[in-house]
Amino acid sequence: MLMLIRKYYYLIFFGFIFAFPPNQETGWKYRQSTSQTFYMFENIHVDGEVAFGDGVNPSTADTTGVTYSAYCILDSIDCDVVGVFINRNELEFGFDFNYDNEITTDEIGQLDLNDDGEITSSAEICLGWTYADSLGFTTIPIMGRDVNNSYTEEYLYSGDLPTEILFWDASNQTLINMGFDNVINV
Repeated sequence: MLMLIRKYYYLIFFGFIFAFPPNQETGWKYRQSTSQTFYMFENIHVDGEVAFGDGVNPSTADTTGVTYSAYCILDSIDCDVVGVFINRNELEFGFDFNYDNEITTDEIGQLDLNDDGEITSSAEICLGWTYADSLGFTTIPIMGRDVNNSYTEEYLYSGDLPTEILFWDASNQTLINMGFDNVINV
């Protein structure tokens, strides 16, 4: 009985570690990966106004020993959101449904990478999102592929760059493509 309880404990524990709730306004979601990079933006302005938010996302809201505002998590309807995306061809990705350590041609194109219910040649994959930070730097986590975890298959591979940076303007309820004009990839 104790062993059974321990198994469920680990299942719940790891479910919370790798789960990441979707953004309420946009529906954007991603799963944590051990391979990460970050984009940092200083003073995001849209139409001459500073982006509104506290710079917190659910992965940092409950960090022990650190107090965050978490206004956006509690009442996110007013907060602006920044997300980073890559386009992937879902027809090229496969999943080892037979668990034989080999992806066959029958298993290619059977993986819905962005959970939209469709397998398409141009799927927009959310690599990470966060609320804008009105007081300074907005740091967006960007997930990369972890070769040991199949749930990160759609994320950035070594040498890949994101294809879009999107901004959700909560005050106007509009989605804006920020582009890469002022982004420096180091």
